[in-house]
Amino acid sequence: TLTRIARWAIEDAVDLRCRAEIIADARAIVASPWAPWTVAQALAHDAEFALVAGFGLRDWNTSRRRWLEGPSIVEVLAAPQARLPGMFAEMSPYAVSRLVVAAPEIVGRLDGIPPEVRYAANTILLTRAIDDAERQSAELADAIAMARDDFTDVLVDPFRVGEREAAEYELEHLNERIECWRSWRDEERQLLLFDPAGDGRVAEVFGDLDTASHVAIVIPGVGNDLDNFGPLTDGGFRARAAALREEASQLDPAVATVAWLGYDSPDGAGAVLTNAARHGDDDLVEFVSGLVVAGEVHVTVIGHSYGSVSYTHLTLPTKVLVCG
Repeated sequence: TLTRIARWAIEDAVDLRCRAEIIADARAIVASPWAPWTVAQALAHDAEFALVAGFGLRDWNTSRRRWLEGPSIVEVLAAPQARLPGMFAEMSPYAVSRLVVAAPEIVGRLDGIPPEVRYAANTILLTRAIDDAERQSAELADAIAMARDDFTDVLVDPFRVGEREAAEYELEHLNERIECWRSWRDEERQLLLFDPAGDGRVAEVFGDLDTASHVAIVIPGVGNDLDNFGPLTDGGFRARAAALREEASQLDPAVATVAWLGYDSPDGAGAVLTNAARHGDDDLVEFVSGLVVAGEVHVTVIGHSYGSVSYTHLTLPTKVLVCG
């Protein structure tokens, strides 16, 4: 057993070294302004494949060719939604991985494709968001430290003191968000949507969406955003979607629920207007249609409070039951 483990370790070490060299070569060439575009693109594909391909490949060149097979992301976007399930079913795992790596921001929100593909793409987006937030946190911490060194008497420049306090509050909020997102990644959440821009957009699945015969989409009301899409113990919107799945699965195991924050939930007085709901209409109907075209599934849309406004302007598929 120890001999086999040692052999595997040596083979993996050699494989890792080869991949590191491929990635280093690609980085050097792609960064050069003199590199021909076709050469840079080929090396970039090699590097992407080296990053995601599984270990123990018997034929690197054949596997890489399969990586490049299949439609481009442009062809996928041009395909009608009803064609997407069949298109992805026809692709090799390598070709699917190529699309995920090349355009996770597109694949991660593409309604009608297999859920596992979207989960993988949104995990990449989540990791990128963590990296960006960590970089911003380090820069902000450095700026605050320099501001502290510039003066010690708060009476010297109260305006700058106010700016520093605002920056410290922003840094605290940023670090809380980083910690939260790291926990999301560690928990391997099933994210069908992740967009940190503005108040944020997110959709999470509870249960097995691939095998579910019944899917409930829960839409929150006012005051919801990415920052309060919290743990299952806080009694919030996400927790209610998880609890609904838990209760419903007692009656039928083939049930999945989706906590869908795919629109900009208004705050305070903004709830008297339907603008936010109307802006989310198209995304909701695309999302529901994507579930329906992907397989035989009964969909229930449940809107809480203001969330019920989100589907009042929609023409939804006949398989959908709407509750407010």
